[in-house]
Amino acid sequence: MKRAYPVGLLIISLMLWILLEKGEKTTREVNLPFQELKGVRINTESSKGEVWRLEASRVVIDNNDRATIYDVTFRSELRRISLKAPRGIYEITTGDAEVMDGVIIKLPDGSTGEVESLRIERGKIKSDAPVVLEKDNMKITGKGIVTDELGNLKILRDVRVELK
Repeated sequence: MKRAYPVGLLIISLMLWILLEKGEKTTREVNLPFQELKGVRINTESSKGEVWRLEASRVVIDNNDRATIYDVTFRSELRRISLKAPRGIYEITTGDAEVMDGVIIKLPDGSTGEVESLRIERGKIKSDAPVVLEKDNMKITGKGIVTDELGNLKILRDVRVELK
């Protein structure tokens, strides 16, 4: 019985690797024989070659193209942006995701932010929710965020800057 566990884990890992190897380029449907994974890392490559790394403590496969992810972190090495959230939805076939329940954002300039939820679509970050960004003695609040083609984060409206 002790030997069955590593063999089963190897089979599951191989099937997940086959399914997710090409990120958003995955087009074939593969029926998964399991519903839940723990300690998952997935790399998703956009059409422009940018790699986003997803790490989650737990993944529940909802169907063959969607999964609910828990205690999730997304990282872009190219943009040096990190997003951390308690929960999210990951679209397996496209690599797009929505993270929610209080997302912590870490930006390359050392600032940190918080937003209730946001989406990652084709490598861009989007949200209509209120956002708070802080760095040193400055606090910036507003509604809605988006990243441009260079990865710069922009607050869309109702921007307010406070110096502490």
